[in-house]
Amino acid sequence: MNRVTHEPVPGADAALPWVLTPEQIMLEGKIPPGERVLVYDGEGYFTATCLAEKLALDGHRVELATCFDGVAPFCHETLEDAFVRRRLHDLGVATHTGVTLRTIGDTRVLGEDEFGDSVDVASDAVVLVTQRLSNETLSTSSSRATRILSAPRAWRPSTASATASRRSSSPMRSSRGTGSPERSTRRIRRGRCPGSASGRCSSLPATCSGTRSGLW
Repeated sequence: MNRVTHEPVPGADAALPWVLTPEQIMLEGKIPPGERVLVYDGEGYFTATCLAEKLALDGHRVELATCFDGVAPFCHETLEDAFVRRRLHDLGVATHTGVTLRTIGDTRVLGEDEFGDSVDVASDAVVLVTQRLSNETLSTSSSRATRILSAPRAWRPSTASATASRRSSSPMRSSRGTGSPERSTRRIRRGRCPGSASGRCSSLPATCSGTRSGLW
């Protein structure tokens, strides 16, 4: 995809031997078919400059073209820009800035500069560091999960049932049910015990004298 026009670039087909992507070079070992290589940068960070450096070290005659006003402008944010430009210069990599890619051929690449003037670069191969179409297979295959996650929280079916389940399984709430030993003990301790001289009993029902004597 052309970063400037957001449209496909005519001739940008990575299945062709003279068109390469970063993944094909670094992961698949695809080699440019000739000596002259143009690296086109639509990203603006380190990928294109690193590929240009690698190909130059491999013995290719490399040129770097970019749609930005400068080479790797985002490297300015990381204080790498001056070092990157110096490295490319030392390796003999020629640079072209403000170039919009128009057509890719097997022996040349056509574009235009910021003023609309034609740019013609002779090359045996072109490396594209540009925008690409997204692979949406994962997101489209999980459409049901997407619908649930994007729905309002109150609609989600598990919310109410999970809350009810937590309340019913809470040990503090279940111990307060009718007839539980804990509640019976609290009733005895708060009442007046007929088996105690003071009327107050701190014993459990099984050991209380009032319970044993049948007064409860």
